Amino acid sequence: MTRFCVAQGLHRQRVGNATDGYRGGIRYGVTPVDDDRKVTVRTRHVTNMPSMEIPGGDGMCAELASRAFSHLGPVNVSRIDVCLDCRSDGLYEALSSYLRAEYNRRPSSNAPEEIDGGKGKTIKWNRGEQRVKVYQKDCEQAANGKLIGPPDPHRIRIEFSFYPHKIGDKAGLARLAAAEGPGALLGTARWVRRMVSQIAIMLGVCDKNAAELPITRYERLPIVRSIKDKARWALGSSVRTLCHAAAAQIVEERHGGDWSAADVEPEDIKEGVLRLVEDFLDATEAPYRAASRLGLEKARDIEDQAACDRKKLRRWMDWQEQEEAYARDRLNTVYEVAADGEHRRLNRLRAELQSEHTSYITQRGLNLTPALLALERAYAKQLAPATTGQ
Repeated sequence: MTRFCVAQGLHRQRVGNATDGYRGGIRYGVTPVDDDRKVTVRTRHVTNMPSMEIPGGDGMCAELASRAFSHLGPVNVSRIDVCLDCRSDGLYEALSSYLRAEYNRRPSSNAPEEIDGGKGKTIKWNRGEQRVKVYQKDCEQAANGKLIGPPDPHRIRIEFSFYPHKIGDKAGLARLAAAEGPGALLGTARWVRRMVSQIAIMLGVCDKNAAELPITRYERLPIVRSIKDKARWALGSSVRTLCHAAAAQIVEERHGGDWSAADVEPEDIKEGVLRLVEDFLDATEAPYRAASRLGLEKARDIEDQAACDRKKLRRWMDWQEQEEAYARDRLNTVYEVAADGEHRRLNRLRAELQSEHTSYITQRGLNLTPALLALERAYAKQLAPATTGQ
């Protein structure tokens, strides 16, 4: 994403905190000192992949978005806007009345919200996973100091926003917009199609019989990422830590820990990272376990392979039985506390269990499942018999 922004001739304006749950982001503009941002790249979200936001701005969004689809390949979209600018006397009032009439037809949906402030009139309406916003564009630009001369109150912008919720819809709408252009999205929702047809009639573009917008269908298939893409994402989340660790090790080994006297080349850090990863793989024997799990060991006949598979299954079943026995032992103590009416101790145990499980659930390489580790810790803190010193 950052490569795309630089390739488009955009310049970094700011690096810092981001929004919507992302820990950091980069803001790009036409020049480093512009007030208007053209693209924001955000990363380090707990669950979401890195994201790119291209705001409307001065219309550059349409061009950048089209290029982004070509440059980035398959993506998921959380929002796409499709806008229409037009001028017609009384158009805003006509569309405002139309939206209220549509709401009255199905009053279970959200009512249209109208704002009449210092930036002109605006009316918004959400319905399902789509939203429409109609506002006086000239008045908004004049209020923001971007318009020379008096504003035209009859110059209107109609902005349709699409907010897909399901992962299949996010990928499907992105593919549709990339292949046919954002305008194709207008045919994916019934009420949007009906409103676009009404706009065409109001503007005199066509009569009522020819104004119907055809239905647009798309495949609701999520993006299937390759194992290589998943590996690149996993490395990207830890590469900074690996580089810092390699640099620290080099400074310690070559310069006795004196950072002020250290002279370390990027290639040295790269080699240090590779050594760290190699040492970790050797220590954990992860490659050997992967080869065994994927059936890639030295070729063997059918009977040997089947015997090996049965052995692995028995080992796994034994491990499961041990965990179940362990859990029953600990839970018996919990039941005894509950039966004795020690609700205060039981509540403390419950709170401790929830806290421990939250901390373990994000860790890897545990010798027990997160739930059982949490139970062990909680038991030790709240229910283990007290010991006294001699």
